[in-house]
Amino acid sequence: MVGTGPGDAGSNKIIEKLSAQQQSGAKTWDIDVAVVHQKAGGELVEKGLLEKYRQQIKTGSMVTADNAKNALGVNVDGYVMPMFLSQTAIAWNSETMKAPPASYDELVEWAAKHPQAFGYNGIKNGMSGVSFVVGWIYAYGTDAQRLSALPYDKSVEKNWSQAFEKLKAFNKNVTFTPGNAGTLDMLTRGEIAMGAGLGRYVLHLERSGQAAAVHQAGLTFTGNAGAADVLRYAGQSGTA
Repeated sequence: MVGTGPGDAGSNKIIEKLSAQQQSGAKTWDIDVAVVHQKAGGELVEKGLLEKYRQQIKTGSMVTADNAKNALGVNVDGYVMPMFLSQTAIAWNSETMKAPPASYDELVEWAAKHPQAFGYNGIKNGMSGVSFVVGWIYAYGTDAQRLSALPYDKSVEKNWSQAFEKLKAFNKNVTFTPGNAGTLDMLTRGEIAMGAGLGRYVLHLERSGQAAAVHQAGLTFTGNAGAADVLRYAGQSGTA
């Protein structure tokens, strides 16, 4: 097993390696299975770097997720196997607040009244922050269906300037956290009252009893921002 790192950077290294082996004319490639970001999965399919393998595995027939067929506008049906969905939840501490906001509009209003009490990790320190920002674009820029299910059209970006200005203003009232786990660490220590965290982390805290007061407002609050990690099989492997 070789680790290439998280997110786009890690997935791009896999794309670069497979592309180089394809272009060199190598008869065998040295990757059997790769875990990549959803966006990268579509690119791998478009470049002809994956084998259509899903129905060859025992669990292939169990797949029902839409993102196993459509990866951000690219048809990947049969080429990918979902591993897990990194949905983002709004986690909150019931000891310091009665109920969390139910929408981005409510969150903006709440954060203005409670500066630095909401935390998230931006777009450089983990996928929960990326998910939160993409959800923001869904809410104030371009709707989720257009961005996640159809081929990407760069022209939609012209509608985002106002959304980013609104986010810039919102960020003045938030606490930036050091990472996915870091958000929940700050929450359990009482340094923030609410934050955007990966749903599976929040569920672990809830069910393990490590932080009885920590709850999640709902996995679909910020939406699934294309942060799904998906199992991919690289064709022409040397051991296949």
